[in-house]
Amino acid sequence: MQKKLSCALISITLVILIIGCDSGVQDKPLPMNQNNIEKLTDKLNNELKSITISPSQDGQELTVNAYKTVIEKKMGFSFDKTLRNVILFFPGSSLWQIMNPVIAYVISDRKNALNKGFISQRTFEILDVGSRAKEPLTKEAEEFLGFVTECQNKNNGACNSKILLSVLADHNALPVDKSSPSDISKFKSFDLATLTHKLERKYHTSDMGRNGWITKPDGQEIITSGLIIDDFNFIPNKANIDISKRYAEMLAEEKTSLSQ
Repeated sequence: MQKKLSCALISITLVILIIGCDSGVQDKPLPMNQNNIEKLTDKLNNELKSITISPSQDGQELTVNAYKTVIEKKMGFSFDKTLRNVILFFPGSSLWQIMNPVIAYVISDRKNALNKGFISQRTFEILDVGSRAKEPLTKEAEEFLGFVTECQNKNNGACNSKILLSVLADHNALPVDKSSPSDISKFKSFDLATLTHKLERKYHTSDMGRNGWITKPDGQEIITSGLIIDDFNFIPNKANIDISKRYAEMLAEEKTSLSQ
């Protein structure tokens, strides 16, 4: 009898180890549809009404925990992935508005949110990289920055408008029309303001300075909206470019992961 009982206990233990303590929580974000948003709103209202905050308790943490309870235990989806999905891909959406108290809490102190178990290490890392990257690096920006790097290499470590124009022309990357001069040296007589506008439309050159991808040689920020008109030296800032490129890669990874 004792042997049979021992075997039964072992069997139960093995089952628990295999299936885990499954609480019914799916390892994916809450799907973005009107039905789920309405359910979330109703359940949150009920959950938040039940909270009683004592002087020794943190009201923000209790609120975040209420969201976590509703999304995981009452709706069966990952709180961490839901939060990550909304922050990264649905800014300004109705779900963002509903989760705004949580988003504000996490963004204001992501390290504390990680320590409290509200977000995962992955979410922490993406938010951390995103805070330093400002914006993800686009393919168009990467192409343009390649031209700036070539320009830099041709001019003893610092690019300028004249050499950049030449590099762009060599790669047939100048957005010019039939009325533009064929000789790059005659661009001074050409309407550079028009060309600047076209480069902005093609490569979003004003983003280059705003995101710190192009700076002065000493790393100082510059305004890059007039990059081919203004007479100053500039360089591609590799550190800032690398972090923005990493952020773009992380976003691409998450877009695939969170949609599965």
